Amino acid sequence: MNFRFLILIAAIFLIRVNADIQLGCKSDPLPEANGKCPDGYTIITAGGCCPDGDTGVSDCPGMKAYCNNPIYHDVMKDQCPKTCGYC
Repeated sequence: MNFRFLILIAAIFLIRVNADIQLGCKSDPLPEANGKCPDGYTIITAGGCCPDGDTGVSDCPGMKAYCNNPIYHDVMKDQCPKTCGYC
């Protein structure tokens, strides 16, 4: 198989994975209560709670493998602190 083709496939995969974990808030965050957010929300570093994705359900458990990946460390610590054990 062509080496350039493999690099292209790897780059597309990494771009897609990166887009998937850019969870962020799409609306104003809810205030956290006693350090906790309602089900389907994640505490963000600004001290609020944001829904993950359009469904309002956290994608963090499915992204746990990225907690120890140096490339995604900062975004996972920010967006999925409970899943990654930072709480």
